[in-house]
Amino acid sequence: MLFTAFWAAGMHQLSLGRPEEAVYNPVSSLNHAQQYTVDQGRPLGLTSEAGFELILAHGYLGLAREMCGNDDDQYDRAIRAFEEGFEKYPELADDYRFGIAQLQWAREQLLID
Repeated sequence: MLFTAFWAAGMHQLSLGRPEEAVYNPVSSLNHAQQYTVDQGRPLGLTSEAGFELILAHGYLGLAREMCGNDDDQYDRAIRAFEEGFEKYPELADDYRFGIAQLQWAREQLLID
């Protein structure tokens, strides 16, 4: 699961305040999460059907873009995709709640005004 390695590298760079340098890693993480999603037989896209890994990758890429000053709603769409999955996929609800908590915590830590 290479998406995890790229996620970790991106988070490290984001935590150092280097969002422009970090964007490569969330993009790479997203690319690998897309392949993992396809391999699992799930659809691509930023929807609850795509699964935890792909939604989380989208959320972190949205966060990195936001830190670069990009006015994109990818982070918010990832949160919504997790929320929409609560009822559709009750067996994944705990994972989806964890994904939301993880993204919100990262955002709070990284986007200090």
